[in-house]
Amino acid sequence: VDVLEQDVAIAGLEALLESHLRGRAGGRNIVVDVAGREVEVLDEVAAVPGGKVVLALDLDLQREAEAAWRDYGEIVVVHDSDLMRVGGAAVKIWEATYDELMQVDVGSWCGPEFSGQRVPTLEQVLEICKGGSRVNIELKYYGHNERLEERVAEIVERMGMEDEVVLMSLAYPLVLSMKALRPDWTVGLLTAKAVGDLTTSEADFLAVHVGIASSRFVRRAHAAGKEVYVWTVNDKLNMSRMMSRGVDGVITDHPALARQVISERAELSSAERLMLTAAFWMGLEPKEPPPEVDAG
Repeated sequence: VDVLEQDVAIAGLEALLESHLRGRAGGRNIVVDVAGREVEVLDEVAAVPGGKVVLALDLDLQREAEAAWRDYGEIVVVHDSDLMRVGGAAVKIWEATYDELMQVDVGSWCGPEFSGQRVPTLEQVLEICKGGSRVNIELKYYGHNERLEERVAEIVERMGMEDEVVLMSLAYPLVLSMKALRPDWTVGLLTAKAVGDLTTSEADFLAVHVGIASSRFVRRAHAAGKEVYVWTVNDKLNMSRMMSRGVDGVITDHPALARQVISERAELSSAERLMLTAAFWMGLEPKEPPPEVDAG
């Protein structure tokens, strides 16, 4: 099972981690403990070339000039539409010049040791990940994303990382546009609601809210050739429940806890795992508070 981490790094950089649960061969099982610290994420990634670390990047397009942003705008890695949460700056990303963004300290909110950190560009992050990490790029849709998919594709190809990148978006039109632009690339649909039959979408994988991911939904998605990732799962019970349902990935704010669950489940025999799955199915597991919901 791939364990994904969401919404914990400065400037919206989301660290995702990949681990293998069901006896799959190959790869190192690495969990990145970030606790909201982008620098640690990047250092960790740089330190484990070839490791199974996956980074998910929330992207938005910001412009350098009012009239010529198509030519001079930068693609930056940022979660929110502004930097208020991480840097106290309410300016919208698309209204700021690159130089203006570089004036904002987005690290001090994590602690004094991270002061002076700046919003990274997509190229800066990809350069760190290249050759050592797969990258999941989320395309944001704040209404100022003209040519976003085209420019992301251009950057990925310029860096020769076509085989190291997958993309996803909450905006289905962006998913369709990306698939039309690069049919051979892996593009997923991120969604909080089951509107219609998601398994018939053109997306290659589905990243769904935990409330959607029933065992039946997971089976139907797999039958349609689509992997299923669930978000946001922050407690051991629900992590294990989702794994028992056969999901391919769990998006969480607590990767260390996810690592513990994976380790514990890996020690189970086939019979014990079957019994655990049956207990979940019959509702016999101990009750815990439901996971927090964060639509990203």
